[in-house]
Amino acid sequence: MDNIFFIFDAIDFIVRLMIVVIFFFIASTMKKTDPDVIRSRLFLEYDQIIKAFNMMFVGSIFFFIAAVIEYLINPTPGDDMVLIMKISLTVFQITVIYFIFILNTAISAVGRRGM
Repeated sequence: MDNIFFIFDAIDFIVRLMIVVIFFFIASTMKKTDPDVIRSRLFLEYDQIIKAFNMMFVGSIFFFIAAVIEYLINPTPGDDMVLIMKISLTVFQITVIYFIFILNTAISAVGRRGM
């Protein structure tokens, strides 16, 4: 059982690192790109952004589940509820990565379709 907790802790670390890296790419792209160009790219990818946002909204339910487990149930380390909490947080983090990846693709030159 300890191995599965270690796996989810490792996934958590990797996912957090990926979020920071993608935010770095977004920040560097936004810094060197004209705001009008970014607005037009976001407009062109609006449907994809809305789909990703809706997916992240559904993922936020898992974030809420993890908070309920952590603060209302207050499980002891090694309990099955801790595993459910870690799985819920992982699902939420993956939806966040998907959303910011779609944003990064939309504002970067690579994200342009048909141009």
